[in-house]
Amino acid sequence: MHTQNVNVKVAGEETAGRWGENPVITAKHLIRQGGDLPDGVTLFCACVSRHGDIQVEIRKHGSLVWRAWSFEPEFLPDLERNLRDVRHR
Repeated sequence: MHTQNVNVKVAGEETAGRWGENPVITAKHLIRQGGDLPDGVTLFCACVSRHGDIQVEIRKHGSLVWRAWSFEPEFLPDLERNLRDVRHR
């Protein structure tokens, strides 16, 4: 019997384009690109589940503005909408 080691993170990133948006990869990309946030606004990965899902938080001056898990329905559209909202306030 032959076995093959697979780097799950890389495999997920490579297949994300073929199978639709991967919310975890997209959210991590948005977090890395979050440099144009106004003063006092933070965007970060608050928690990671044992299944690889992430919880993202947006805070303004320490107060929670938005929080959601990557497995929730409409996670990515809600994240993008909330980012637009904090950038334009």
